[in-house]
Amino acid sequence: MNPGQKAQTARLHGNPCWLVTTGDDASFDLFLLHGGGEIAGDPWLLTLPAERETPLSRNLDRWGECALHLIGEKGDEALAASLLGGALVPKRRRGYFVRSPLLPVFPLALECLVRERVVCLDRLLYIAEVAFFHAFSRKEGK
Repeated sequence: MNPGQKAQTARLHGNPCWLVTTGDDASFDLFLLHGGGEIAGDPWLLTLPAERETPLSRNLDRWGECALHLIGEKGDEALAASLLGGALVPKRRRGYFVRSPLLPVFPLALECLVRERVVCLDRLLYIAEVAFFHAFSRKEGK
């Protein structure tokens, strides 16, 4: 199965809400994403909806790693607001970024290899390396 097909089967039921943190201790950015989840039931491999040429994409190209905070399937907007306000500042971890050789076709997925899971504010926080961006579908003839 190619990675595009793998990502197609990776979507969770429901619409989980994630807070994604990129940057370092001195300067970090926070993003909200909805959807995605474990790939093929593997709790150490996650896929998230993401697009190329966005601030998140550029940050991940630069830092190669992110912290993923699972807010909840229905989304807890109050918690998200407090997190976006800086209540949660995950420590940076070392990570590596490998650019995908696959086609840059939308919609894209961000595939992350989970390096560590910790509990923060009674929720799971994933420290993940960016594996690669890839497309959910391929264009014919490319």
